[in-house]
Amino acid sequence: NTDILFKIDMERTNQMFRYITSGGISVFVLIATLTTLHELLHVPVELSSATAYVASTICAFLLQKNWTWNRTHATNIRREFFLYSTIALCGILINAGVMHGLIAVYKMWYIPAQFIAIAIVVTGNFFLYDRFVFIQKD
Repeated sequence: NTDILFKIDMERTNQMFRYITSGGISVFVLIATLTTLHELLHVPVELSSATAYVASTICAFLLQKNWTWNRTHATNIRREFFLYSTIALCGILINAGVMHGLIAVYKMWYIPAQFIAIAIVVTGNFFLYDRFVFIQKD
C-alpha cells in the first residue's frame, strides 16, 4: 500500500511540475510575442499585449492538455478550451481581488502581494483544470 501511495504522490508531483513548467513556457511566449510585435514590427503596445496574451493562453492550454494532463485527443477540445479560458479569466479576477485585499486592507507591498495572489490562483486553477477541464476518464 505504501508503494501505491508513493506512486500516486510522485505522479501528482510530476504533473504539478509539468503544470508550472508549462506556465513558465507560456509566459516566455507572451513576452517574446509582445517584444517581437512591439519592438520589431512596431505594432502598438496595447494590440501587441492583447495578441501576446491570446498566444500565451493558447500555448498554455495546448501544453496543459497534451503534456500536463496527457489528453492528446481532440474530441472535446472546444469544450475544454472554453472551460480553460473561463477558469483563467476567473483567475484574473481573483488575482485582482486578492491584490486589492492584501494591499488596501493589510497594507502589504504590491510585490509580495502579487506572489501570494499568483500562488493562490495557480494552485486553484490547477485543481479546477484537473477536476473540470481535463477530466480523467480511466
